[in-house]
Amino acid sequence: MTKQRPEGRRAPKSHARDAAPGGSAARDLGAARGSLWIALASLAVARAALSFVPSTWAWAFGLQRFLPAGPAWSLWALAALPLVPAFSRLLAPALQGAGDAIGESPWLALPASAMSAALLVWLVPDTTWFVGDFVMRMGAAMGNIPTDFLFPQALPLDLLLHHDLPAAIHAPDPTLVERVLGAAEAALAAMLSLAFTRALRLRGAAASAAAAVVFLGGYLGLFTGYGKAFREMCVLTIAVAVFGLRFALEGKSLLLLGATVTLGLALHRSALAFVPAMVTAWALGLRHLARSAAWRRPAAIAGLALPLVALGGVLPRLISTFVTVDLPTHLASADVRASGGVIRSIFAGTRAADLVNLVLMLSPLAVSLPVLGPLLGQRLSRGTGAVLLALLVPFLGALLLVHPRQGMFRDWDDFAACGVALSLVTAWLVGEALRDPRQAPALGPIASGSPAVLAVVVVLGVASPAFQWLLHNHEVDRGLARVEAFLSEPPAREPGERALAYHYLGTRYTALRRLDSAADAYAHAAELAPSPRLLYDWAIAEADRGRLEKSREVLLRLVGKAAPMAQAWLALAQVSLQLGDTTGARAAAESTLALAPGQGEAQRLLEGISRR
Repeated sequence: MTKQRPEGRRAPKSHARDAAPGGSAARDLGAARGSLWIALASLAVARAALSFVPSTWAWAFGLQRFLPAGPAWSLWALAALPLVPAFSRLLAPALQGAGDAIGESPWLALPASAMSAALLVWLVPDTTWFVGDFVMRMGAAMGNIPTDFLFPQALPLDLLLHHDLPAAIHAPDPTLVERVLGAAEAALAAMLSLAFTRALRLRGAAASAAAAVVFLGGYLGLFTGYGKAFREMCVLTIAVAVFGLRFALEGKSLLLLGATVTLGLALHRSALAFVPAMVTAWALGLRHLARSAAWRRPAAIAGLALPLVALGGVLPRLISTFVTVDLPTHLASADVRASGGVIRSIFAGTRAADLVNLVLMLSPLAVSLPVLGPLLGQRLSRGTGAVLLALLVPFLGALLLVHPRQGMFRDWDDFAACGVALSLVTAWLVGEALRDPRQAPALGPIASGSPAVLAVVVVLGVASPAFQWLLHNHEVDRGLARVEAFLSEPPAREPGERALAYHYLGTRYTALRRLDSAADAYAHAAELAPSPRLLYDWAIAEADRGRLEKSREVLLRLVGKAAPMAQAWLALAQVSLQLGDTTGARAAAESTLALAPGQGEAQRLLEGISRR
């Protein structure tokens, strides 16, 4: 009898000419390994060189300018030293052993990776609060502001985790709750990264390298206190890949796959991107159930039904959100129309550079994908590729078409799950390049090295920038300096994007009690986009730093622009009274009550004037 191969494993194609030294397969394998080394060396050189260039054209690489010199260059050396084979050989046995433990001792490897990941993100909490809606989310949680006012489009699970939970436990500091949740989710992401290598049947150094590529992306910064659904979306993206591959290749984990997609649909509308990967996994894996009649089991039925029911339940709301929020704000905004429409705006202005920066910030080794894919094509499993590409393509579509309101430099969280999907595909190809222990002709100084030596270069090459981003977000002064450089250095950004960045600076400087800097930032924001909200914040900042005349000047400008704004009239009344202008204070207070009858502060102010 002929021994059958286990399901999901494909016999590698082999030819006599490829088995010989110098065969085409060996040459392609060597070229793939060499391209990895070249990519990592190029990234290290770029990060070092751009540390001295006062520009934000390459903002994904110039991070070291905004870090303390010692830690910055020490972390850079973490990626540069392994490029020397003699150094990498010292660490290769440990990395090989760690990868073997993933497959042979998961009871040890999984908890160890989970604890290490949780500790890593816990030690460096984000104090800059720059990414995405960080400030707004924290403000809503601290002030218990109704979510239907600030986030009407948010889905139930998002609000439960990031608003209702801190309120329910009466947390005095919502950031602490987010840090605890972030550490727990980072631990889960680490374990899923290891599970991904098991789904690919990687062992040894190849497994270690693939797991590092998945976990150590720029998106790791979301786990250090940021409170929005995009953090959980990163974890769920890895989970969809793991359970999708397990079902497609082995007929296992159908219920887990369905539950993961269901959670995503309850969490954020971008989870619609999971559906193609789920359907692809179903198409490849249902044959396993059909052979054993396992499709009749309750777990299998639930795995198929849960996401379909969830999709039917949330689809009307998702369509409504797309029409009322996403379309006018992110896909067909005034800026998009001014750039010539959705397609022409994809690479308009600085967007092409920002797209490159965004990808390399989230998943730096993705730069090697265009080379690794063709070189390793004959070695790749079509089933694995189908699932991972079905997961990646929808996110790539969103990356190209979505225009975040605050720009990619700040709103990179919108694309964090896309970065994870890119890392998953990259990790798959890296694992294939390092899977074969045979020596192969390679490009560069690693020609004489083993795959384990190159794996050290990969692991430390992705760890270095990930650690730098964590440290950067933890250093608030340096984080603010980077935002100011973004506003003052080339390239020139759109006025709306700059106004929002200045508003962020004003908010953070106010929280840090740097009142002069806050007022100056609000002034810049109001000059670029003189909206009632920005004018009001500017006026309050001027009053906070004691410049009452300037505050009244701005408030008079504001009420002339937005007369129905009761809050502005009340502020004008208070500032006028502080300046001794009781007549002006009385008139402003009366205007406040005309707009908001029964306003308590205005009534008390009038009573105080009458007593005088």
